[in-house]
This record gives sequence, structure tokens and C-alpha cells, in this order.
Amino acid sequence: MKQVWTIAKSTFRLLFRTGTGWGVLASVAAVAVLIFFSASGDDVLVSELQLRIRYALGFSTVLVSLSALFLACVSIRHDIDNKILHVITAAPIHRYRVWLGKWLGLLLFSLSGFLTAAAAIAVCATAFTANWKRPADNAFLAERVWRCHRVCRPARPSLAARVEEEYRRRERQAQLPADRPEWLIRNELLQEIRRQEQHLPPGESRTWSFCLWRRPTGTDHVVLRFTLYAEDGRQEVNGVWTVRAVDGPGTFSKQVRFFPYSHNRVAVPVEVVPESGRIEVTFTGTNTPYLIVPREAGVLVSYEEGNMVWNFARLFVAMAMHLAVVVAVGLTAGTAFTYPVAVFLSIVLYLLAIASGFFHNVVQELQWSEPSFLTALTGAVLRFGIWLTQGLGIPPVIGQFSEAIAIHPRDLLAVWGAGFAVYAVLAMGLGMVCLTRKELDRLL
Repeated sequence: MKQVWTIAKSTFRLLFRTGTGWGVLASVAAVAVLIFFSASGDDVLVSELQLRIRYALGFSTVLVSLSALFLACVSIRHDIDNKILHVITAAPIHRYRVWLGKWLGLLLFSLSGFLTAAAAIAVCATAFTANWKRPADNAFLAERVWRCHRVCRPARPSLAARVEEEYRRRERQAQLPADRPEWLIRNELLQEIRRQEQHLPPGESRTWSFCLWRRPTGTDHVVLRFTLYAEDGRQEVNGVWTVRAVDGPGTFSKQVRFFPYSHNRVAVPVEVVPESGRIEVTFTGTNTPYLIVPREAGVLVSYEEGNMVWNFARLFVAMAMHLAVVVAVGLTAGTAFTYPVAVFLSIVLYLLAIASGFFHNVVQELQWSEPSFLTALTGAVLRFGIWLTQGLGIPPVIGQFSEAIAIHPRDLLAVWGAGFAVYAVLAMGLGMVCLTRKELDRLL
């Protein structure tokens, strides 16, 4: 371990001795400041801060990751091409320790870049808040920014599962039209189910089921957050929200008046939530227009859990895991290929990884289109690309941190953990194997 740490310190110091490290850190800080003050929102302090922090942290993280990939390729190729690695391996030290030492040194530098971006954004946010034109808005910062909340979404089956269930039901009852192909029928069912989920006709009620996992502690209420749309955004909406415990006696009702497209909150006493955390939320409209409920963020339940410092610690751990894989991929590519090929391959993989959300949406749309050989081939290629790069993508924590949503390791690992583990094992394993088996003597 002492040998690994010695190589790590040498790698880290060399980056600053040559001036490269200072240049990268200055660039990261400059990008963070530029993006923070270039972004703009809806002229509300909390929303402005959340939007600016999200974009500034996202862009600076991408820059840190790309810099880590480039420096990893350059560092290992420089040591191999200039015979520096020959001198190191002449000593009684195993090559995998050399690889781990360089990986650790570059990881420490990448983390210093991320912390530099975070510090620059913190200074910008402090200055932005101090110079805000409406000082009264600062009263909302304590609840909406400095304190974090656990956000729960309604429990519902996937659209694909509901389409399959409805298709089989109509097939058993002989209700499927004989003059239409199966893919077109499924596509029509998809649109119909989407409308049923999102549309709320006048005078009707809709119920959503939530699972909070447990009754929240350390707070006296949970927050019901809702945003509903309507054709006429100026017509006031009247209705009643009812919260009922699924396996308990707790019930709470509140009449509300709000305008469409506005973000609204209702405080619900925590005593209503049972120990299991399972509740049902019902909205009943009274003289309401035709409403539309957004599927992902229309109705949410949240409760206070932790603060920004604790949330940043979790963000830092997640980003450390991400940068560890990024550095490992760069070192592996630099060990196995020549410098131009290594840089091109690693950066292309990373760009594909951060764009995987777009390709995932394309694959979903292809599932409901007319089947053909070209469609099947395109879907297979895109799915393979998503699978190949999913562990290299940025973990979905920057948006949560900027919106003061508590980052939960369980949720993060469920979405991102499997891909990260596979990529980490393969990248680090292949990198150490390639360096161990590389025939350095032929380069002498």
C-alpha cells in the first residue's frame, strides 16, 4: 500500500508541477461561474438558485470528467512511450500497484476539480442571494434550499405492463379490431391509457397510492405537492384533497383553491401516516375545468429529511464513485491502445453515456412503431449501446441536490449501481491485466 500511495502522490504533484493541474482547476471554476450567472429562471429566488446550481454543477462535472479521461490517457501513455514505466517496473514492485497508484493520484486530482467547482458555485450562490432584489424571498431558503426533503412518487404499474394487460383482456373478450395490425392496436392502447392517467374530467375524483416506507420522524407534517394543468390557466380551480392511511385510521381533508400551472403545497399532519408509510391521496374537484395531471411530477408527497451539508456528503460520495470509473476507463484505454485511439475511444464512450437518456427515449418510441427489420436492428443497436455505457454515465444526483431532494443510497444503487459495479470491475480489471501483460522490453 505504501508503494501505491507513493506513486499516487507523485502523479498528483506532477500535474501541478507542470501547470496542467492549475489550468484545469481554473477552467473548471471559470465554467462553473460562467454557467451560474448565464442561466436564468422564472425570477423567483428559490427556483433561480436551484436552476443555476443544477446547470453550473452539471457542466462543471462534465468538464472534470472529460479532463480526467484525457489526463489518464496522457499520463499512462507518456510513461510507456518515454520509458518511464520501464524504470519504475525495474524496482521490486508489481505492475498492478503502479496502475493503482496512477489511478489513485488521478482520482484525487479529479475530486479536487469537483470540489473546486462546488466551492465556486457556493461563492456564486452566496453572492447571488445577498444581492437579490427582493430580500423578503430569503425566508423561503431555509425550507426550500438548506433543508432537504424525501420525495415520493405515486406507485403505479409501467405503461408497457398496463398495455399488455389491456390487450390480453380485449383479446379474451374478442374486442380487438380485425382490420388493424397488432402494433397499431398496442400504440392506440398506449395513448388511451396515457389519457386515462393524466386527464381528470370535471367533477370526478382521482386517487394515487404512495409508499413512504415508514412514518417520518423528526417532523410534524408531510407535504402534499401538486401541479395541475388546464386549458384556461386563468380559471381558478376548487377541490378537496383527502389523505387516508391504507392500513390505519388516519384521515385528513383540506379544501383548496389554486390556479393551473402553479406549484402548490398542502401540509398534512404526520399522524395521518401509518407505521407502514402507505397512504392514499384523493383529489375531488368542485366546479373544476378539464384538468391534466402530469405523470411524473403532478402529485408528490415529501417530508423533511436532513440538510444540505449531509446531502452534499452523499453527492460527493456518488461523484467519487463516478470519477473513479472515469479515471479507470481512461487508464485502461491508454494502456491498451495508442494515445490518439485511447483518447478518441474513451471520450466517445463518455459522451454516449451522458446522452443515454435520449437514446433510451428513442428505444421506447421504437417499441410502439411499426415492426420491421430496420426497426428491430436499430433498437438492438441502441439497447446494446445503452447497456455498454450505462455504468460510465453521471449518477442522477445533481438534479436531486440542486432541488434539495434527499439523496438515498438505496434509490441510487437501484438505478445506477449495477452498471457502475460492472464498469468498475471490468475497467479496473482489464487495465491492470493489460499493464501486467504488456511487453515493455520490446520498446527498449
